[in-house]
Amino acid sequence: MIRLLGAVCVIALVVTCVAQTGKSYEEKTAVKPATAANPYNGTWEFVPGKSHFSGASAGLSSLTVNVEATRSKFDWTATGADSAGHEVALAYGGAIDSKPHPVAGDPIAATITYTSGANDALDATWKDAKGNVYGTQHLSLSADRKTITLTSKFQDPNGKEVTSTEFYAKQAGTKAAAKDESKTTKK
Repeated sequence: MIRLLGAVCVIALVVTCVAQTGKSYEEKTAVKPATAANPYNGTWEFVPGKSHFSGASAGLSSLTVNVEATRSKFDWTATGADSAGHEVALAYGGAIDSKPHPVAGDPIAATITYTSGANDALDATWKDAKGNVYGTQHLSLSADRKTITLTSKFQDPNGKEVTSTEFYAKQAGTKAAAKDESKTTKK
């Protein structure tokens, strides 16, 4: 259950960063295209050799996250396997507005609240049905826009703290947006 929960959390953060980054880009540019370039758009692969999970039973062995985002909507799908080899197949969508949003299909979480940070970072707070915080996450994008780092801290159903630092690499054929697209010139 913790493996599935971890995968759900990872994917939710990747997707929510997509929505916020697209909004920030469009607010900075004079011309607002229907679909803004977004550094989180594309396909991301979990990097198991760099990622670390507390506890032997926690974690992922593989995960591919596909992200598509526009100014007002974002979508993602994720498929892979947890550390025990069980299939992981998830999908999610939502907004970043510092308000709690319902979570469907999570065995513990009732809501997630997303808050945007500096440099396209995102923070999430996960709460159970009683309103108790049971997990937090921080997601950041590397300067070259090719790596996502996700740090998480959760409580498992027994009250034990589960932590992770996960890395995701942008896959070939999916363009990483330039860091400051507001300075690009139009020909």
